[in-house]
Amino acid sequence: MSYLNGLFEISKVTLSWYLREMVNDNIIFKLGRGIYTAHKVHTSEYTPRLRTKAVKVGKIIARQFPFVSVSVLDGQVFADFQHHISSNNVIYLEVDRDAMESVFHTLKQKGYAAYLNPSKDFVYDNIDLSKEAVIVKPLIS
Repeated sequence: MSYLNGLFEISKVTLSWYLREMVNDNIIFKLGRGIYTAHKVHTSEYTPRLRTKAVKVGKIIARQFPFVSVSVLDGQVFADFQHHISSNNVIYLEVDRDAMESVFHTLKQKGYAAYLNPSKDFVYDNIDLSKEAVIVKPLIS
């Protein structure tokens, strides 16, 4: 309302009438109280892109443990949404609870800096998120 009054003089009743008419004519869509959008606005679906290293770790585990369910999450994907953390180079590997220890030891043998289901306090105190590491956690389905 204040934006429009800066351009030209319009009453609240007139503005409400125009908005209601545009909603009825399907020109705009009401999202909530005082919030509108155009109907033909298309948003693209967000698809995260894993780093080559994260894909490689996932393939190693899938090859070595073909019957284990695996989920690979790349910390750099989360870094875009974590404004308080400058970088997150950790790869989060979620596997079946029974296979966690075997997967952890396999990654250690391959030379990865791996951690087995660390607590929140351990992560804050001991893991540098700017360095590459793999955190093995239980898969929750």
